Amino acid sequence: NSFCTLLGVASRSTLLHMPAGGSDFFRGGEGMGSIKDCLRSPDPAVQMAAVKQVIAQMTVGKDTSSHFQDVAQLVTSPHVQVKKLVYLYLIQNAKSQPDKAVMHAGSFVKDSMHENPLVRGIALRTMTALQVPTMTSYGNEVVMRGLRDSDPYVRRTAAYGVLKLYHTAPEVL
Repeated sequence: NSFCTLLGVASRSTLLHMPAGGSDFFRGGEGMGSIKDCLRSPDPAVQMAAVKQVIAQMTVGKDTSSHFQDVAQLVTSPHVQVKKLVYLYLIQNAKSQPDKAVMHAGSFVKDSMHENPLVRGIALRTMTALQVPTMTSYGNEVVMRGLRDSDPYVRRTAAYGVLKLYHTAPEVL
């Protein structure tokens, strides 16, 4: 729809010409219903703009839980920038919808074995930051693998993950 087109154009110009601040996403908030359509768009720029809009609304205190499933579906996106935003959203909203967050554990485990160390690290960080008790059994395996990773970023993230897991479920470690 036209809202998604405008959002995609805004996203492309933001990605190409503006600093990462993205203050334009804090304006408005109208069209939240249309954001669902944009989250389902096949265009990664539109998806990223829609997730940014949802996160901006969340940041100013609006309830964005109605977008949980649509945002969470983007966890499988091949685009690292979209994936990072989705992980941020999931961390903030997993406590209110833990059952839905756990449904994506397989994606986190898969991403923890990704060829890109940034993706491995953010998957590990997200799994341990969710602090959903049922996620800890998956997190334990991922953290232990991360501690043996060849990349220092992933190892550091895994070390922090041990602390987070211990805080959530000490019996797992």
